[in-house]
Amino acid sequence: MKHNEIISKKQLVGTCIDSFDETGDCINLHLPWSNTSDFAVAEENANHLDKNQFLSVVTIPKKLSNHKLEYLNCDGIFTLYDAETDIHYFFI
Repeated sequence: MKHNEIISKKQLVGTCIDSFDETGDCINLHLPWSNTSDFAVAEENANHLDKNQFLSVVTIPKKLSNHKLEYLNCDGIFTLYDAETDIHYFFI
């Protein structure tokens, strides 16, 4: 892998737990959605990626490597859904 490919990989900027407040408003300035409803629509319309496509542009934390994962592109935000914990991870 070339050095510039490493630099350009998407990095974790938050999860569905810490990116929305108790009323559902988005508090993560990196994300394009106003609230959880907007995110839910984006997730419904997301492009599903295979693992290799996702890993070619995203660095996944090692703690997730053995879980059942879904790889999505939601409104240009690469999103990893961990079905075991019911958590979405957002990468930009």
